[in-house]
Amino acid sequence: MVGIRPTSSRNGLLLWIACFVGLGLPACAEASSAPLAPATFKEGIGPLAKERCDGCHERMSGGAMSVYRNARARVTPGNPDASPYYTVPMGSGHPVSWGDSTAAVRAWIEAGAPE
Repeated sequence: MVGIRPTSSRNGLLLWIACFVGLGLPACAEASSAPLAPATFKEGIGPLAKERCDGCHERMSGGAMSVYRNARARVTPGNPDASPYYTVPMGSGHPVSWGDSTAAVRAWIEAGAPE
């Protein structure tokens, strides 16, 4: 037979493997979009607040947002939408604080705002 090489079955196997690996990629992508495990304040939320909020808030009457008792005073555990710490109902000059970490702060509050 002209044009058929003895290695054609190997090429078919490689094609099958490539398809199998390709089908596995969506599963990997879904794993990265799994719900976030809520962080503790000390390990996740506090350092984030120190970086993003305390530049202004540490000089305000409510105190630094990286201090648990100050933050906790602005949280309704289990209800981020009722928590000023999450919703930031400030004046129009207030920047969005959480940015790409919004989901992490929400998960923390939903978990009861653990220290």
